[in-house]
Amino acid sequence: MSALPARDLVSADELEVHDRAMSGLNDLNGTSWAGRHELWLDPLGDEVTRGDCTISVGADVVGYTWESDGATNAGSITLRDDEAEFVDTWHQPEPMHCRLLPNGRALFQAEGEYGPDSGWGWRIGLVRRTPTDELVLQMTNIAPWGEETRAVRMTCTRNAWSTDGHREARDLAALAPRPINPRRANGRLASLRWLQRSR
Repeated sequence: MSALPARDLVSADELEVHDRAMSGLNDLNGTSWAGRHELWLDPLGDEVTRGDCTISVGADVVGYTWESDGATNAGSITLRDDEAEFVDTWHQPEPMHCRLLPNGRALFQAEGEYGPDSGWGWRIGLVRRTPTDELVLQMTNIAPWGEETRAVRMTCTRNAWSTDGHREARDLAALAPRPINPRRANGRLASLRWLQRSR
């Protein structure tokens, strides 16, 4: 994790947002989760496709995988100071720099912009559902006129066998920044799955 600038150079609000995000992730550091994802591709967010997914939490990174149309995709959100960097082999192969948002309920929320003129917004939030102890990673598309639509929701339960989620999250994050040929990605992720089972 990159070091915070000197405390007198950063606003109290920025420090609070960063510290809250780090505190929430520290509680989950080293955990791995598995479940199902929902993906909305239609403009109104009414038509959903579903598939398997995983989430791994490290000290300053959340890595994930998700399956769609027979291919496995990987992504990560890396928290730095008052910002986050988002990459995904399907959604966002080039790093998207996002700002951390103050939010009293989520573990963290980050928002960035994308598109040819950066008119579109993208918000990512990680929450822990306390009634069911599920981890939920949610992504929202924001149109230039402000309308928000569902994009992705991953709902996962903790893997009982997980002891090294930090290493797993780092491994998944290493996959995400580069565009991946689906044939090669399946081989890499099969190796990761074998590694997970062999622990």
